[in-house]
Amino acid sequence: MRLAVFMDLDDAIFQTRPKCRADGELADEELVVGALGPDGRPLSFLTPGQDLLWRTLAEAATIVPVTARSLASFQRVTLPFNHGAVLDFGGLTLEPSGEIDQDWLARMGPLCRGAAPLLTEALYLLQKAIDGEGLAARPRLVSDAGLIFYVLVKTAPERLGELEELEGRLAATFGGRAVVRRNGNNLALLPPFLDKGAAVERFIERHLPGGRRSHLILGLGDSLTDRGFLALGDYFMVPVRSQLGLAALAASAPAQAADGAKKAGPAQAADEMRLAGGRLSPDGAQASGGFAESPAPGGTADRPPAVGFFDVGAESVGAADQCQPTGHAVSAD
Repeated sequence: MRLAVFMDLDDAIFQTRPKCRADGELADEELVVGALGPDGRPLSFLTPGQDLLWRTLAEAATIVPVTARSLASFQRVTLPFNHGAVLDFGGLTLEPSGEIDQDWLARMGPLCRGAAPLLTEALYLLQKAIDGEGLAARPRLVSDAGLIFYVLVKTAPERLGELEELEGRLAATFGGRAVVRRNGNNLALLPPFLDKGAAVERFIERHLPGGRRSHLILGLGDSLTDRGFLALGDYFMVPVRSQLGLAALAASAPAQAADGAKKAGPAQAADEMRLAGGRLSPDGAQASGGFAESPAPGGTADRPPAVGFFDVGAESVGAADQCQPTGHAVSAD
């Protein structure tokens, strides 16, 4: 029997430099580069503890990354992965050879094409709100192999309030037809079929020789979007000061969760203390009243047609309150 590890990347095994803390600041020479930015410079790093964990697992296990990263972003990861990968929140999988799994891509194709109008509409409404209100958030469509998978919005860690506001509007407008997820300085709108768990389950069946009978399966993840694939394993690991870690503590040990939230840094303290106080809903955040304007059903010359645009008021739909872990910043670009 062999150990197989399905591992989230950002927030779990490495993070951006400002988040590299281990009960205090770490010197540059103590860090190991985990991923490069689009400009080719080091962007994400492993702390000494994460490096020890990585090396221990790499020596003993088949490691498969499970990430929101696109193929281009995954190719900037400097850790050696040689057994395939699950990318784009489960929308794209790589075979152990490194080639795109064409069967899975064919399954995703019709679903993604059906969701493309909704995602395009969401991008338009986000950009209009951001431009009109002078926000610093940056929205974009994440696509691979000719398919649009989801909408991603990023902002600076010191401007997380912008994402909280946009999260509520997305939930109010698209809740029930799409899933809103926020973790740290990332906000994503996902079509409901996009699921890390479903992709990992198929990967186990198709690409692990001998499947479950021949492997002890360990999951490593940090966020609410990781729950599906973590539940498939025999064991799972969660960073203590992460979205999932603090949620678990909030349910069983609120005082310890509050302490962990404080250690995560002032930029995320408000959201983390809300979670530590027990007000996290795993599947829903309080939604605000949606975007200011809804397009006419047929669209106009300067805007796309509506895709069931509506306002559900203050119902609880969409994503959960985020909790940024101490050493684990999100970078899903």
